[in-house]
Amino acid sequence: MKWTAFNAFGVLSGNEKSLGWNETDGKLIHRIETEEYLEALEWTRKLFAAGVVHPDAELGKSNATDPGPKFAAGEFLIYNQDTSQWWSRTAEQATQNPEFKIWGMDIFGHDGGDPALWAQNPAGIFAFINKKASEAVIRDVLAVANVTAAPYGTKEYMATNYGVEGTHYIVKDGVPTKTDQGNIDVLNAYVMVASPAATIAHPDFPDVAKGQVEWQQRMGAFTRKPSFYGMQITEPARWTNLSNDFEQLEDDVVRGRKKVSDVQRAVSDWKSKGGDELRDWYRKILDENGSAAG
Repeated sequence: MKWTAFNAFGVLSGNEKSLGWNETDGKLIHRIETEEYLEALEWTRKLFAAGVVHPDAELGKSNATDPGPKFAAGEFLIYNQDTSQWWSRTAEQATQNPEFKIWGMDIFGHDGGDPALWAQNPAGIFAFINKKASEAVIRDVLAVANVTAAPYGTKEYMATNYGVEGTHYIVKDGVPTKTDQGNIDVLNAYVMVASPAATIAHPDFPDVAKGQVEWQQRMGAFTRKPSFYGMQITEPARWTNLSNDFEQLEDDVVRGRKKVSDVQRAVSDWKSKGGDELRDWYRKILDENGSAAG
């Protein structure tokens, strides 16, 4: 619920540390310094207080982090996850629960208007080769990348995304469909090495693919890029743990154990303990390199 609120209120994502910053009116502002951040937490607190949040999530139980199975069982009406769940849950439930329906919900603006969304980086996972690696190792890695980057429709693409025919998927009416074993075993993690051009194609559930594309088009129209979009930035070690306590503090606020005023005090502490220095450090990067958001 908290992350849904952050989207509805237009809070910078902070999915990566650099994405928590944005230049506004010539000044670098961190997400925790914005009014939107506090408003989103207060709104979420009201939802918890109203009793419209599932008890598992309210208690912070681990299964609340993956509410998909409970959604499939009818215990949730809405849950917050990425759009991959749209197809994966549909495929997972197709044979065992034919009445199952799932669909994506457009993100709304908290005031009833359009949302103000923030783009995450175009690549979210990376593979690196040590510059001291031997030529043989480099050639091996590139050979793997040649397979994992194979485009949609190739044999290599089918192997990495669907597995072995007859074991992990069957072809029915010309359409590859994962078996139960395929749903258990096959999840393409090779994208961390190299991936093909992005596609959304679910020939087993074309309505889902169409829905995902149309959802992205609608939401993309409201999406902006923060100042450090597309940059891979590693903060100095001295500030590594500077923001660590905010995740727990946020959860305490939405569950009524802490107040928004506690967050405001924490932000003041964050500034004095290194937040303002970190701002200057990011400012130097921005001045030297310019914004990638252009």
